[in-house]
Amino acid sequence: MIVKLLVFGIFTDIFGANQVGFELPTPINIGQLKAFIAKKFPQTEALNFAIAVDETYADDDLIINENQIIALIPPVSGG
Repeated sequence: MIVKLLVFGIFTDIFGANQVGFELPTPINIGQLKAFIAKKFPQTEALNFAIAVDETYADDDLIINENQIIALIPPVSGG
């Protein structure tokens, strides 16, 4: 299945775009997607980031389906 990721903040710098697509095995869950991203982009391994699916924060055990909107939410800091 082809998964399209929307990326923001530091992920735009790491991925070199604000949207990227990958061919992934099916089924795949959020935890497996995070592991795939960390392997392909080692710079992300140290980041504590969240993933949203269809505009809702997703747990690591959520299975990703074709045509879902997946967004990588970078770590935020405030002041």
